[in-house]
Amino acid sequence: FQPRSDPELDRLVDHFSHRVRYFAQRVERRFGLDPAWRDDLISAGYYGLLKALRNRRPDAHEHELSAYVSKRVEGAVLD
Repeated sequence: FQPRSDPELDRLVDHFSHRVRYFAQRVERRFGLDPAWRDDLISAGYYGLLKALRNRRPDAHEHELSAYVSKRVEGAVLD
Protein backbone atom coordinates (compact mmCIF):
# COMPACT_ATOMS: atom_id res chain seq x y z
CA PHE A 1 0.00 0.00 0.00
CA GLN A 2 1.43 3.36 -1.06
CA PRO A 3 -0.06 6.43 0.60
CA ARG A 4 -1.31 9.04 -1.80
CA SER A 5 1.10 11.95 -2.16
CA ASP A 6 -0.34 15.32 -1.13
CA PRO A 7 2.22 18.13 -1.46
CA GLU A 8 -0.18 20.70 0.01
CA LEU A 9 -0.74 18.56 3.11
CA ASP A 10 3.02 18.07 3.46
CA ARG A 11 3.55 21.83 3.23
CA LEU A 12 0.90 22.52 5.87
CA VAL A 13 2.29 19.88 8.23
CA ASP A 14 5.72 21.51 7.94
CA HIS A 15 4.16 24.92 8.57
CA PHE A 16 2.16 23.92 11.67
CA SER A 17 4.24 21.10 13.18
CA HIS A 18 5.92 23.41 15.72
CA ARG A 19 2.58 23.68 17.50
CA VAL A 20 2.63 20.00 18.41
CA ARG A 21 5.66 20.34 20.71
CA TYR A 22 4.41 23.69 22.00
CA PHE A 23 1.08 22.28 23.17
CA ALA A 24 2.64 19.05 24.42
CA GLN A 25 5.07 21.02 26.61
CA ARG A 26 2.32 23.35 27.75
CA VAL A 27 0.08 20.49 28.84
CA GLU A 28 3.00 18.67 30.45
CA ARG A 29 3.84 21.74 32.55
CA ARG A 30 0.24 22.69 33.32
CA PHE A 31 -0.58 19.29 34.76
CA GLY A 32 2.87 18.48 36.17
CA LEU A 33 3.17 15.34 34.08
CA ASP A 34 6.24 13.17 34.20
CA PRO A 35 8.51 13.61 31.15
CA ALA A 36 7.85 9.94 30.35
CA TRP A 37 4.48 11.09 28.92
CA ARG A 38 6.09 13.48 26.41
CA ASP A 39 6.21 11.02 23.49
CA ASP A 40 2.55 10.11 23.98
CA LEU A 41 1.56 13.78 24.10
CA ILE A 42 3.52 14.53 20.94
CA SER A 43 2.02 11.54 19.12
CA ALA A 44 -1.47 12.66 20.09
CA GLY A 45 -0.64 16.17 18.90
CA TYR A 46 0.46 14.95 15.49
CA TYR A 47 -2.73 12.92 15.22
CA GLY A 48 -4.72 16.09 15.95
CA LEU A 49 -2.66 18.06 13.45
CA LEU A 50 -3.20 15.57 10.65
CA LYS A 51 -6.90 15.28 11.47
CA ALA A 52 -7.29 19.07 11.40
CA LEU A 53 -5.43 19.48 8.13
CA ARG A 54 -7.30 16.67 6.40
CA ASN A 55 -10.64 18.13 7.55
CA ARG A 56 -9.80 21.74 6.70
CA ARG A 57 -12.09 23.80 4.54
CA PRO A 58 -10.39 24.56 1.23
CA ASP A 59 -11.60 28.16 1.34
CA ALA A 60 -10.60 28.83 4.98
CA HIS A 61 -8.68 32.03 5.61
CA GLU A 62 -5.16 31.40 6.90
CA HIS A 63 -6.01 32.88 10.33
CA GLU A 64 -9.08 30.67 10.60
CA LEU A 65 -7.03 27.61 9.67
CA SER A 66 -4.35 28.58 12.17
CA ALA A 67 -6.88 28.87 15.00
CA TYR A 68 -8.57 25.61 13.98
CA VAL A 69 -5.26 23.73 13.91
CA SER A 70 -4.26 25.08 17.32
CA LYS A 71 -7.56 24.04 18.89
CA ARG A 72 -7.44 20.56 17.35
CA VAL A 73 -3.80 19.96 18.35
CA GLU A 74 -4.35 21.19 21.90
CA GLY A 75 -7.55 19.13 22.20
CA ALA A 76 -5.82 16.00 20.96
CA VAL A 77 -2.96 16.48 23.43
CA LEU A 78 -5.41 17.03 26.30
CA ASP A 79 -7.45 13.96 25.38
